[in-house]
Amino acid sequence: MRVLPTSKLTTLLRLKLQVNIDPIDTSQDDFLNTVIIEYSSAIEDYLDRSIGYGSFAQNEYYRNWTDIPDTIFLALYPFTTITSVNYSALGNTPQTAPINSYYANPDSGLLYVLPELFSLLSEEYSNGSGKPLLVTVDHSGGYTIPDNYIDPVVPAVGELPRSIESTTIDLCKGAYYTRTANPLVKTEMVPDVLQQTYFSPEQVAGGGGGVLAALTNISSYQDNRII
Repeated sequence: MRVLPTSKLTTLLRLKLQVNIDPIDTSQDDFLNTVIIEYSSAIEDYLDRSIGYGSFAQNEYYRNWTDIPDTIFLALYPFTTITSVNYSALGNTPQTAPINSYYANPDSGLLYVLPELFSLLSEEYSNGSGKPLLVTVDHSGGYTIPDNYIDPVVPAVGELPRSIESTTIDLCKGAYYTRTANPLVKTEMVPDVLQQTYFSPEQVAGGGGGVLAALTNISSYQDNRII
């Protein structure tokens, strides 16, 4: 699920270079910044997750301590770090769980509830006279979004995968090249040279129909985690 404001999945400078605009030419900056945000947001919708690195206090409610799963899916990943895990019966003072009562997988963003935490939650449920439980996981995670400079081909550890950025750029390029074209034109073809299909942000977010081919390189980043 998306929990943070949209992250720009490419930079203005790199997009300008891709569409052959001089970096010092600002005449198209407003348009380009708009399409970067629109397609970045659409891609995050398609992937069903926030991509850029950030922090989030994730609240999980449980009617009974026995409803608590042994694995909690955290919203921000990879490179997940846990600041704290707090728990309480609703209306009670939150308690901080010991760090040895849970374990987080930094790559998948999965938090594993260990037996000690189950015991603490059971005790809190009893002390709360059967009130629902609230577990709050303060955590950070996600990819570092590149700054406005030319990056090497291989991203640094923790940096946005190139396939996500290149897909964003390709979609933005389509919007730029057709900005003054007939909006009914969806595909252009030069025989034996190229064929270009253009998709709106709404089509990208929905992930349906022909747009899936354009998103093939990033489909593996969808939040479809299962245990």
